[in-house]
Amino acid sequence: MTDFFALLQLPVAFDLDPAVLDQHYHAQQQQFHPDRFATHSVEEQRRSMQRATQLNEAWQTLRDPLTRAAYLLQQTGYQPASAQQGRGDQESAFLMQVMEWREALAEIDSTTAAALPQLAALRQQMEQELEQGVADLSALFGTVGAEEPMARLIDQQRYRRRFLAEIDQIEEQLVERIELEQHGG
Repeated sequence: MTDFFALLQLPVAFDLDPAVLDQHYHAQQQQFHPDRFATHSVEEQRRSMQRATQLNEAWQTLRDPLTRAAYLLQQTGYQPASAQQGRGDQESAFLMQVMEWREALAEIDSTTAAALPQLAALRQQMEQELEQGVADLSALFGTVGAEEPMARLIDQQRYRRRFLAEIDQIEEQLVERIELEQHGG
C-alpha cells in the first residue's frame, strides 16, 4: 500500500496545515501530470497516470481530518476488537447523546419556517461536536495504546457527519417548500 505521507513528502502526523498539504500536492501533481508525459513512451505515460491518481487519492484522504484519522489508524495495523468488547461507559454516553439529538430533531416541526432557526441551532451544535471530535483525535494521536479510543471516536465522528447531512437535507427541503409557497407553486 502506498504511504500517502511519503508520497506527498509530508511528516506522518494527524495535525496538518491545509496550506502546506495543498502546496505539496500541487508541486507533486505538477511534476507528474500526465500532460507532461504526452510525448513519452506508453509505459512512462502509464506510470505518470498511476502516480497522478495516487497523488489525488492521497490528497483527498489527508485533507479531511476524519479520513486522515482513519488512514493513520489503518497504517498502525490496528484491528478493531470484537463487537462485544469495548462497550463501556463512553459508548453508552454517546448512545444517550445520539438519542437526545434524535429527539431534538424529531421535535422540530419541519413543515414551517419556524423550524429554520431550530435546525440552525442543531446544526451549530453538531458542528461544535465535530470540531471537538477533531481536537480529541488530535490529542489522542501519538498516545501509546490509544487505538481503541481513536477508532471509537472516528465512528462517532462519522455518525455526527451523517446526522449533520440529515439536518442539512431537512433544511434544504423546507427552504424549497417555503420558496414554492411564496412563489405560488
